[in-house]
Amino acid sequence: MSDWTPPGRLEPEPTAAEAPVLPSPVPDASPQASEVAPPPPPPPTWPATTAPDAASALPPERPVYYVPAKNYRPKPPRKWIGPAGGWLIAALFLVLWLIHLVFNEVVSHDTVLSPNTLILGGFMMAGAFLYTMAYRLRPTDGVTPLRLILAFLFGGLFATELAFWPELGLSFVHLSIGGDPTIVLTSLVGFIEEGCKLLAVVIASRGLKVRNARTGLFMGGAVGFGFAAFEDMRYAWETVASDPRAHDQFWNVIEITLSRNVIGVFEHPILSAMIAAAVFAAANNGRFRTTPRVVGVFVIFAVVHSLIDTVPFYVGNAVGFGVGGDILVQLPDIVIALGLGVVWLVYSRRVKRRMLETGLEPPVEPLPAPTA
Repeated sequence: MSDWTPPGRLEPEPTAAEAPVLPSPVPDASPQASEVAPPPPPPPTWPATTAPDAASALPPERPVYYVPAKNYRPKPPRKWIGPAGGWLIAALFLVLWLIHLVFNEVVSHDTVLSPNTLILGGFMMAGAFLYTMAYRLRPTDGVTPLRLILAFLFGGLFATELAFWPELGLSFVHLSIGGDPTIVLTSLVGFIEEGCKLLAVVIASRGLKVRNARTGLFMGGAVGFGFAAFEDMRYAWETVASDPRAHDQFWNVIEITLSRNVIGVFEHPILSAMIAAAVFAAANNGRFRTTPRVVGVFVIFAVVHSLIDTVPFYVGNAVGFGVGGDILVQLPDIVIALGLGVVWLVYSRRVKRRMLETGLEPPVEPLPAPTA
């Protein structure tokens, strides 16, 4: 039978009987062959985003940290026109006031000051310090800038108008007596004005939930600055109205306005702020109380106010008014004003330290230490 198979035809598979018998492999008796090596580990698979490269394989560099001081406080964010905004306001008011004053004197030849001149001169330093006070307010004080402005405007106006009537009665008494005013009459002015300012502070603080010494400094200072601003306007107007035809009224207005703005910021505002701080510190459960300490503080600063009104007058009568006499007249006023400034600075720092001890003011914490 031929072994040829036509193309396209499959050759049948051999049967079991026809399949060739292959010899079985002989196992190796050596001990190395009996130990089978484990398969090698598979290669690491890296995601596309975490695959290492030459840069990431290096150890990270240790950052350089700035170690702040122990009582370092981070710089607060800029607010309004910045912490120096008070100086900017004072400079702006000064320039505008000089422009109006020169215009009235040189161009229009007015015998009276314009309202703009009075307002700019009276509110020059008062507006600058009011901005600084509003800038330093904190949410924990409970006093909003709007309340501070209202206490400045309406509290100052209310106190000046309220003090006008008792002082008018004192002037009638002085005219009936004749001669120079006695020390008793001039001393009563300090008690009258400080009492009127304190009443304005109490009214302006109605509804205020936080009542402590710091809040009293803010509210009393605002009313005091308002009182000083309206009083400066009155003094400037009286300087011109007393003798409108005087040739030196231009320089008198400059002298009165600048001296009141420089020295006056240490008188009325600090006097009312210290009295209000004592009243607010003595408050119990939000209610004002009249304690012996409050009465003592009021009497002390009212007497200081009376000294401001009386000492220059008696010094002027003793040494005479003139170029040298005017300097001596202003000297006691300057000394008292500087003394009040020192008292206010020491007391305000004491209030801040006490609030830190009692936890009413958040302490100054250093920045957290850097971690490796």
